[in-house]
Amino acid sequence: MSEIMPAYMTINNFMTYTGLGRTKVNELMGVEFDTIKVGTRRLIDMKSANEWLDRRLESERQRSASQKPAN
Repeated sequence: MSEIMPAYMTINNFMTYTGLGRTKVNELMGVEFDTIKVGTRRLIDMKSANEWLDRRLESERQRSASQKPAN
């Protein structure tokens, strides 16, 4: 059975999900992905965060492919 991805995630949960530290997540919030504020809590929009992660993965794949030596 697959888990359902929440629409929004707390910063601490996002840090666990990605393995990123608080400083990096703070740098990325609002620049690379959207956040909302609910009361005193800042929540990360997982749709935009996952789109950012997908772009990063594709960028890494392209970079790795271009660095492979030609046979």
